[in-house]
Amino acid sequence: MSTSLVVGFAFLVGFILSYKSLKKAIKSALNNKRNSSKLTNEEVEKFRKDMLEYYRESSKKYKKLDAEVNKMMKEALDRADSIIKHNRQQLDQTLDENARSNLKKITDQVEKAIGDLQANAASVAANAVKKIMQEHKDDKRNSEVISSFSRDLNKKLH
Repeated sequence: MSTSLVVGFAFLVGFILSYKSLKKAIKSALNNKRNSSKLTNEEVEKFRKDMLEYYRESSKKYKKLDAEVNKMMKEALDRADSIIKHNRQQLDQTLDENARSNLKKITDQVEKAIGDLQANAASVAANAVKKIMQEHKDDKRNSEVISSFSRDLNKKLH
């Protein structure tokens, strides 16, 4: 056997033996560390109970908050509906008032136009009567009757 083969073989055997002992030392150190930091079953159970209690309390708070938010939203919607209803009533009232006002203006204008038409018709009738009277003025008796009717007619028409 050659020397280099013996040295290589010795190195391999030394490495394997030291690997096994080093592996045992590292494994035992890690186990000791794990055992010293390992939580006990009581601690794990306590942690689990704490977390469940925290979850229950959070759920109750969330439900309470959700109920408050829903209540606030309902109040806001009720307020908005009330405002809309009030504004609709005001708008309807304003429209009714404007319609009445416009109807009154139109009625006044129609009444004025009717009055103007009546006055114009009376004037036309008076002028027609004057013209007829002037045509039949020759007769003296007719003339007196026509003059009295003319005065009466002018008084009645105006």
